[in-house]
Amino acid sequence: MTKIQVTGNSSCGNSPKSELIHQLTVDAFLQQHEQLEEKLAADCTVELAGGDVYVGHKNILSMLTPLQNVTSLHIASAFTHGKQGAVNGSFKKDTQTYSFALIFTFTSAGKNAKVQQISCYVMKERNHA
Repeated sequence: MTKIQVTGNSSCGNSPKSELIHQLTVDAFLQQHEQLEEKLAADCTVELAGGDVYVGHKNILSMLTPLQNVTSLHIASAFTHGKQGAVNGSFKKDTQTYSFALIFTFTSAGKNAKVQQISCYVMKERNHA
């Protein structure tokens, strides 16, 4: 597996769920399947904008395979409120940079809630000359 440089905002330490979605995002890019399974509800769904829907740990983990060649990850922000949360940033794969946004829905508003649903938006950035 390629080593990934991770940069950007970390949690302020006052929001366990903000830290959870920040770490979950990093774990996805690092292919940390065991850690991901602990944070996702068993029937969690991931919906790719304009694309497929993946349901359950096994399907979600297999859809992360294309992230294996990512060389850098930048998390611009991670925040939550109630049962919702979001992370946005960018990542680099080969010579191309992509912007992303992840919208999370938790099983409850409690601090130990698992992730029930993730909506994923990814856009290829223009290469500037």
